[in-house]
Amino acid sequence: MTVNPPTAYRMLLDYVKLEPGDTFIQNGANSGVGQAAIQLGKCMGLTSINVVRDRPNLEELKSSLKALGADYVVTEEDLRTDVMKDIFSTVPPPKLALNCVGGKSTTDMMRHLANDATAVTYGAMSRQPLIVSAAALIFKNLKVVGFWRSHWAKLHGRTKADDEMYDYLTQIALDGKLQEPVHNIMRFDDFKDAVKKSMEAFTGAKQILVMDDPSST
Repeated sequence: MTVNPPTAYRMLLDYVKLEPGDTFIQNGANSGVGQAAIQLGKCMGLTSINVVRDRPNLEELKSSLKALGADYVVTEEDLRTDVMKDIFSTVPPPKLALNCVGGKSTTDMMRHLANDATAVTYGAMSRQPLIVSAAALIFKNLKVVGFWRSHWAKLHGRTKADDEMYDYLTQIALDGKLQEPVHNIMRFDDFKDAVKKSMEAFTGAKQILVMDDPSST
């Protein structure tokens, strides 16, 4: 509640004035922040386009994200196909992009942004640089900014904005509209298995170690 939901909340509210019916697009949609953004966007009446990496259990992942409220779930490869054309025949182009990946897939994602849109980077999981074309800046007037949760908290912690944010997040969580990220609860004695799972590709869940037997909690 102190990192992922606040990160998603601030990025959805602070950079672009989004109205119900507006669209945002994000990569790393199955991350903790991505899952929070899906749910917050749904509460705010926004349409979300969610980009994930292709994987063996893709359909299972799509179903889980749509259960959280995702409107569209596409792969990085879909960004370069008519899949996107079909989506934009129904919804307006995004005014906001949330990026935690970087590299070519983010460049592809930004091509679908509306004029005067903003791309917010809060991570770089691919460890590849973010490349923005001159045409995107000149002819579409795109804005590229970064967000760092710790820095925001340092500047605004214990302010009215901070209080209002936590009041909102707490209320929607109590209402059942904000769920925790997908996770596995494992005994501390099994920490080696937990670490191994966390290092696997496309794990899809956080590994949480508990001191007591999880069956007793």
